[in-house]
Amino acid sequence: MFVTSTNSCIFATLKINVKKMAAIGKIRKHGVLVMVVIGLALAAFILGDFGKSSGQQTTDIGVVDGVKISAIDFNNEVDKIIEMRKANTDQNDISEMYFGIRESVWNEQVKKIVLGEQYDKLGVVITSEELNDLIRGTESHQYIVSNFTNPETGKLDYDNLNYFLSNLNNPQIVNADMKRNYLYLESLIKSESAEAKYMNMLSKGNYVPKAFAVKEHNDKFTEYNVTFVASRYKDVADTLVKASNSELSKYYNAHKEQYKVNESRDIDYIEYDVKPTKADYDAIVKEVEELYVDFQTEENVQSFITSVSDSPYDGSWKSAAQLTPTMSGYAFAAVKDSFISPFEEDGALYFAKVLDSQNRPDSLKASQILISYAGVPNMPETVVRTKEQAKHVADSLVAALKKLPASFVNVAKSFSDDPSVADNNGELGWFLDGTMMPAINDFVFENKAGSIGVVESDFGYHVVMVEEKTNAYPKVQLALFTRHIVPSNQTYQDSYVLVSAFAANSKTAEQFAANAAEQGFNVKSYPSINRMTQQLTGIANSREVIRWAFTEDTKVGTVSKVFDFEDKLVVAVVKNAKEEGYQKLDDVKTQIEPLVLRDKKAELASAKLMEAANGASTIADIASKMATVADSAVITANITNLPRYGVEPEVIGRMFSAADNTIVGPIKGEQAVYIFSKVPKSTPQAKEDFTADQRRLESTVNNRITRRAVPVLEETADIEDNRDLFY
Repeated sequence: MFVTSTNSCIFATLKINVKKMAAIGKIRKHGVLVMVVIGLALAAFILGDFGKSSGQQTTDIGVVDGVKISAIDFNNEVDKIIEMRKANTDQNDISEMYFGIRESVWNEQVKKIVLGEQYDKLGVVITSEELNDLIRGTESHQYIVSNFTNPETGKLDYDNLNYFLSNLNNPQIVNADMKRNYLYLESLIKSESAEAKYMNMLSKGNYVPKAFAVKEHNDKFTEYNVTFVASRYKDVADTLVKASNSELSKYYNAHKEQYKVNESRDIDYIEYDVKPTKADYDAIVKEVEELYVDFQTEENVQSFITSVSDSPYDGSWKSAAQLTPTMSGYAFAAVKDSFISPFEEDGALYFAKVLDSQNRPDSLKASQILISYAGVPNMPETVVRTKEQAKHVADSLVAALKKLPASFVNVAKSFSDDPSVADNNGELGWFLDGTMMPAINDFVFENKAGSIGVVESDFGYHVVMVEEKTNAYPKVQLALFTRHIVPSNQTYQDSYVLVSAFAANSKTAEQFAANAAEQGFNVKSYPSINRMTQQLTGIANSREVIRWAFTEDTKVGTVSKVFDFEDKLVVAVVKNAKEEGYQKLDDVKTQIEPLVLRDKKAELASAKLMEAANGASTIADIASKMATVADSAVITANITNLPRYGVEPEVIGRMFSAADNTIVGPIKGEQAVYIFSKVPKSTPQAKEDFTADQRRLESTVNNRITRRAVPVLEETADIEDNRDLFY
């Protein structure tokens, strides 16, 4: 569900001790976070083309019972979730993320509207007093508890919570992202609580009478011995039955609801991989060799790599496991300032210079005291000392701590300007080599455990104490050049011309298939795609093909243009189209005919059983006339399988409810026609108190109500879904 999946993002952002929050935290080095935002300008551009396929303009993602869902509002909601997800997870596949989140936001918007209609009718609201109680009360909502629990006590930290809320509009204490995430969390609490109140109203209207519990008990523990004769459909010769058009039509009309379908398309497509030619390969090799010559005389290798390599310069220290096998072998056998000549591995060419090699630990542990000064970002106004004064304080603390290092925690609590010190006593804990701010990282690496010194950063001066390091092992620092072996522009153009010619010469589905066979293209099929199918199997970001298949001008047999998906070119054809509604009789005849023939066989089997039953007083007599042996089974009301015959729920129901010691039938089943008689085998023990049974049944019904309430409301709502026009 959308709410649950989103909460994890918010929790990760809010789960901090706000009163003692770190303005700097562990001061870890972060890369630039690329925020994926659909800008208003882009939205305006896209909106200009929306609705053309339907002959009208629309700026609404959808309409639910007359309530419009604005495209701008919808995208803003998606962007908000994307930002939180990107900020708190390592998800890199933006297209996959967008698709899933758009689905979740759509489902949540529809749910919000259909439930809102019920709230208005029933007067369901969450008052400000109720919301306040859900946040600050003795039984706060689980979201509040999850985000403001004191890790030491395991209980909700009310002081921390109240401090956060009282500073919600103070950007120096609660930054904009934290405020936005909290307000979103608050909206989730409100919506979930309203839904819970509504579901509680529904469940309180449910009552299971004692008679229902008594019946269930009796059905469950009452057993019957059933003796029966069955005439299987498979034993009736196929030559004895035939289905006429009128009989097929009659069956279709009687079971029409079974042949109601959603809108879908069946498409075939060819997928042409654009691969580098030998000429492309040779040209890339030549270019790389020329660059390598220049590289060996280049003074600023970092700038050189950044300007010409497919991958940017990365000066971090690498272990053998962090490099490709070949590069690892070369790099760790080389000495400082030596060059690694070009080589090929995994579809790319590489060369490098070994800048340095050292034995370095994987992890480091340290503590720090921040001495900041006026003007440093995010520092409170209470910090008024100058930069020179801050340096003097830091140097003085180092001198004192070297004499009494055991007092580090007390000194940190008294002097550190990092608000997190009250929570962590200045401890940075263990961190991976290269992930901490460079000044601190380098100091801890270069000094032995117990060392204390001062380093400077943009946040002020840090008094750093080295605590521990893991064992060091070989690492290298490389200036690494990468060039991927990819098709040239000419190769791409040649490939595009080839595939375009195929598309131009394939005007029909038949020509598409024939030309594909002649040119050796492998034709793939994707049946039953719907308007919101994300992409073709194995082809990322191929949503454009799906949208094409549902445009007004695309008919059965229409062949597409060439779609370009990076190293793949795709041409598709619509093989079949199903519109929302009832399938035509001709389209389902092959499904209906076996069922009609089964019913006609049932008529013959029933006549045969009735003839055998005429004048017979027992099932054994009927079996004898049928030249067979009677079957037997023990049944209860809770079984659906008849031994040796398979699933026969209707037949077993008739058997269970029939009068004792009476020949009943013929009864048409799924596998055969039956005639039977039953006698009691066992009856349930007497029972007076059915209170627990009633509660269990009520719980079962309540679970079904809460599970199905929203889907039923959505099924009965008038929903116009325009998402396919936008994405």
